[in-house]
Amino acid sequence: MSTIQPQQEKAMVVHSQAFKDTVKKGLDYFKVPSTPAMIEQLTFHASEMLFWNKKTNLTAITDPYDVAVKHIIDSAAAFPLISQGASVLDLGSGGGFPGIPLKILNPSLDMILVDSSRKKVSFMKHVIRTKSLTGIRAFHARGEELKDDKSFCGCFDYVISRAFSGLDVFVPMALPFLKENGRIIAMKGKEIDHEKSLLTTITGTAWDGRQVLCQDLSMEQILYRLPFIESQRALFVIGLKNKCIP
Repeated sequence: MSTIQPQQEKAMVVHSQAFKDTVKKGLDYFKVPSTPAMIEQLTFHASEMLFWNKKTNLTAITDPYDVAVKHIIDSAAAFPLISQGASVLDLGSGGGFPGIPLKILNPSLDMILVDSSRKKVSFMKHVIRTKSLTGIRAFHARGEELKDDKSFCGCFDYVISRAFSGLDVFVPMALPFLKENGRIIAMKGKEIDHEKSLLTTITGTAWDGRQVLCQDLSMEQILYRLPFIESQRALFVIGLKNKCIP
């Protein structure tokens, strides 16, 4: 990836050309293809989030520049890892990140967004409905509550989260939702070494009832930096090895 120098001027408003240009440059940094229509949809999502945030706590990040970089562009970092036409479960989606940007940038995805906050789910449904997005749905639920639901269990190629919880909590929660060769993608922003160490404590259950221990998991760590602010981030890509305890 080429380096993008930090921007000196942060002051901008959502829907401004400066905001859209920042998003476009960030997507180019991650080599994510985009169209003007996609940029408009991403901008609408951000604008509506900040509008709703005045009454509903959707995000602590409220500066438009930071929304562009830390929400939209950061979500795009997972784009190269997700194949066309894949089924994706975004657990703890909050204001719709990374699920809504990933769906906008890859319309072929079958995307499910889940969050335990009814207000956040209402917001995501508003964005989906207003922009007439298809192949994406939002559900009000906790991940633990869905693990025995046949419409969720063993149904997803990818389960993703962004700063949702520690890997020792997220990975066992995500395992029942994965298809046989599925992958868990955990997007992390800090304490990367600590997060990696948490994998050694993991136990869980696969979709078919197999017990999963830490040695049954494969893990790839992908380090990257956010453009403009040069902040260190990591993607943990976790899958099941072929043999687990029956």
